Amino acid sequence: MTTKKKYKLGKKEANGLHRVIALRSFGTVAKGEVGGFIEKEANLSHEGNAWVSGDARVFGNVRVYGDALVSGRFDVQCAIDFELPRVTLSTTAQARQLRDFLVKLDKRVKS
Repeated sequence: MTTKKKYKLGKKEANGLHRVIALRSFGTVAKGEVGGFIEKEANLSHEGNAWVSGDARVFGNVRVYGDALVSGRFDVQCAIDFELPRVTLSTTAQARQLRDFLVKLDKRVKS
């Protein structure tokens, strides 16, 4: 069974990423809503309620899925899957704290 696409990629922006645009309503996202930035469709699942919003940027090998919400002014680029329920960061300090946590988590997973 194929999953019906829930978003499309907007045109490539100057930052090399695409805004996501909701093709249907799901979770708290309304059809037509413009979300955050992703590099490629592999970064954001079409299943579940996962979403990237605001100025958040997801790229590299990151995959956002399940009911995860990545929002705020946040860049996710480490090679780890995101199924956290909500990640909202508005300051560089908060982003650094989460990055440090993810790096430690990534090291534990690999050991």
